[in-house]
Amino acid sequence: MTIQFLNFNGSIVVVESSLPIYDLIALTIQLLCFLLYILIVIYLVKKLVTSREDFLPSFDIHFVANFFLDISQCASIAFLKVFNHWGFFTSFFISNHTTSYLFVFGYIFVLGSLIGNIIMLINRYCALFHPVFYGTKWVGKACYIIIFFQYAFSFGIFSFNFIIGAEVVYLGDSKIFTFALRNNKAAIITNGVIAFSAFIGTILSIIFNIIIGKKYNQIIGGLNSKYEKSKQLTLVINMIWWFKLKI
Repeated sequence: MTIQFLNFNGSIVVVESSLPIYDLIALTIQLLCFLLYILIVIYLVKKLVTSREDFLPSFDIHFVANFFLDISQCASIAFLKVFNHWGFFTSFFISNHTTSYLFVFGYIFVLGSLIGNIIMLINRYCALFHPVFYGTKWVGKACYIIIFFQYAFSFGIFSFNFIIGAEVVYLGDSKIFTFALRNNKAAIITNGVIAFSAFIGTILSIIFNIIIGKKYNQIIGGLNSKYEKSKQLTLVINMIWWFKLKI
């Protein structure tokens, strides 16, 4: 695919774009994972809606709330970053300036997803170590208040980027198109907030998973080694998920 791009100095840049096979494989795997994610969320939503019990598990509520941020985050990354790198829809991105606002939303979705995963880590910790608080305080309205602040904080902290805006730029060294904020200081602040949040989330994920893992050992110490391997694999997957978000 050939793309003609008007550079900032007024010159026309002609670029040949292609679809790397390894990127296609990675995208296919991610789509399959999200199909599974969607099925789980559909099950939980049905469970929450049809439940006749007064007590609704707060973990389920936060899991569903995080789904909208996670799916929006991955959609924005795939559509605005990955497809742009491949050269797909790049001409549309360049000519349609409203897409730059979608790029700004991408930062909001990433931060909200990171915060949501931290909330779920703390939620799991409270369920094991503070069951009374978990069962009596972290329910109903408390969940919705936490979710409101999760969304409000993510939107509020990056609201200035809607004023600054973004644009498509061509990186000659990497030979790819990408979106970038129009103000370098804003870009540094935004990326710094994301990186710091991802770093804190990764550290907390490791610490909480180790603590939770030890608690599981005390609770299910008599179970066979097959279950132990399954539990350890789950902890490793949780940590890998955090590192993926950081990237």
